[in-house]
Amino acid sequence: MAIIGCGALGTVAADNLARAGVGHLILIDRDVVELNNLQRQTLFSEEDVGRPKAIAAAERLGKVNSAIKVEPAIKDINHTNVEEVVRSVDLVLDGTDNFHTRLVVNDACVKHGIPWIYAAAVGTSGLVMPVLPKGPRPALPVPGSTERWSASDLRYGGCVEHRNDDHRIDGEHRGDQGPPAQRCEMGVAHL
Repeated sequence: MAIIGCGALGTVAADNLARAGVGHLILIDRDVVELNNLQRQTLFSEEDVGRPKAIAAAERLGKVNSAIKVEPAIKDINHTNVEEVVRSVDLVLDGTDNFHTRLVVNDACVKHGIPWIYAAAVGTSGLVMPVLPKGPRPALPVPGSTERWSASDLRYGGCVEHRNDDHRIDGEHRGDQGPPAQRCEMGVAHL
């Protein structure tokens, strides 16, 4: 399993997965630990300030559960390397802090049929959405419509077709050419 982003979401998820015994975790992050991270990124301590997040987190998780393999990767996930990461795992957890990376991860996961879990948190609010590229696709309302989703519409993770896709794995702008790309979209559901 790959965890992309070792910030607040990524470190909490990695800690719980390691304690649960998930056998192989790949921790991917390009940043170093900063002092202002410590109040929300629970795997790190003051001794880790200035160290790469992926390495510090991997070392800590190795002490939490020595029976699992934790592999740190100091890299910036982008259209040049995302497919290499996605093809090497069975599941991707998105703990990133920017939409560009999320779109690139989505494209690669959908292309290769790898499930991924979208997660985001700001303040006291959080979102989570499993994306199952090979799973059933509910008929969801068109974004911007006033139609409400029901709980039965949301029981499956899945992708919907999106025709205005300007973010492709290869980094090229497609415009109106070619078939519509699969894009996993999320909206606010009023239940």
